[in-house]
Amino acid sequence: DRCSYFELGTLASGRKLMFCRINNGQTEGKPKFLYTSTIHGDETGGYILLLRLLDELCTSNDERILNIVNNIDIFICPCTNPDGTYHGGNNTVSGATRGNANGIDMNRNYPDFSVGPHPDGYAYQQETEWMMQLADDYTFTMAANYHGGSEVMNYIWDNYRPLSADDDWWQMVCHEYADLCHEVNPNYMNSFNNGITNGAVWYMIAGGRQDYMNYYKECREVSIECSNTYTPSGSQLPQLWNTNHNSMLTYLEEVLYGIHGVVTDSVTGQPLVGATITIDGHDHHGSSVTSHEAGDYHRPIKGGTYTVTYSANGYFPKSYTLTIGDHETLIQDVQLRAGEGL
Repeated sequence: DRCSYFELGTLASGRKLMFCRINNGQTEGKPKFLYTSTIHGDETGGYILLLRLLDELCTSNDERILNIVNNIDIFICPCTNPDGTYHGGNNTVSGATRGNANGIDMNRNYPDFSVGPHPDGYAYQQETEWMMQLADDYTFTMAANYHGGSEVMNYIWDNYRPLSADDDWWQMVCHEYADLCHEVNPNYMNSFNNGITNGAVWYMIAGGRQDYMNYYKECREVSIECSNTYTPSGSQLPQLWNTNHNSMLTYLEEVLYGIHGVVTDSVTGQPLVGATITIDGHDHHGSSVTSHEAGDYHRPIKGGTYTVTYSANGYFPKSYTLTIGDHETLIQDVQLRAGEGL
């Protein structure tokens, strides 16, 4: 009852991009969350983490798990580069490659707001096109993409030096993830700034997926480097899960905090789709959000006092001064009045 399976498509190799969607059967008005891994085919630690998480979300009746399933619309793809992961054959990850079947690094293959389309000089790969279409079809509020080769929370931007509008929020949630890992294993994610780094400060890349999702798709996506070993052995995987488990759930729960609500027409009561929610004097470079199909909107943000403006084509804008704390949920429903000539 909790889980449905779907595919983005079948590659020329016959391998598929396989997803599970988890919720309580009611998706309208809820924030959407995306967990993916292994865009680099030889970085398989996150692949197993997400398989374990899928199993827990589908089978556990723990109160915390049920709260997540009941209030979030979750999408999980454990492996977004199956051709790279199974380069050595469908029954082994030995011989896995970073790139896809064409040898393309797909974390350089997305449009980049600093550089433009095709920053790597290659056509968008089939896997890239499918993932961009998924982000068109569903407006995700938050996401994370698991990588390997290091142990650090890598947040935006990757190809832009100025800080994001929500840099303080990013530092808070990334430290939270790393700190919870430290409670299990103090030697894990213990470099950089106590387990977190701004991407561009670490090293700059163009065409990365997290910059694409944050700038173009309103989605707060982070890259989680979960293992110093690119392809961990089976003996390493239980400890990797134990170390990340609480952090994975806590990051999922972050999507429930911040400013939420529904934007409607003041006369008809009908939901307004595509209304823009802007934090005045704060938002820039894609950080504002819009309302979804049910008129619902979801704006993760660090605690503080903000002036929030709601606007839509053909309607008078409306502003509110709102105060919210860290890890709090504030519900602000808004009715906008239509006006001629707007």
